[in-house]
Amino acid sequence: SLNLLRELPVDCIKIDRGFVAEIQSNKTDQSIVKAVTQCAKELDIQVCVEGIETEQLVEYMNNYPSTSYQGYYYSRPVPKEEFKKLSIY
Repeated sequence: SLNLLRELPVDCIKIDRGFVAEIQSNKTDQSIVKAVTQCAKELDIQVCVEGIETEQLVEYMNNYPSTSYQGYYYSRPVPKEEFKKLSIY
């Protein structure tokens, strides 16, 4: 609920991969992601975008004010111990 943005101490919004999978050709998804990311930027809320699977999608998503990305382009899910060994940890 958008009302929660006023009532809860939200510091990050995650955009589901369903809004990103076809974003390059889907005007509705483009409009929704644009509105959410712009609102978050104005409210100083971070945005994490899920479902980033290709370099082309990374480049396309740079058109939107997002804070971070997550998806198979960066890594498949890994066990906790393997994750700890990654240099990003």
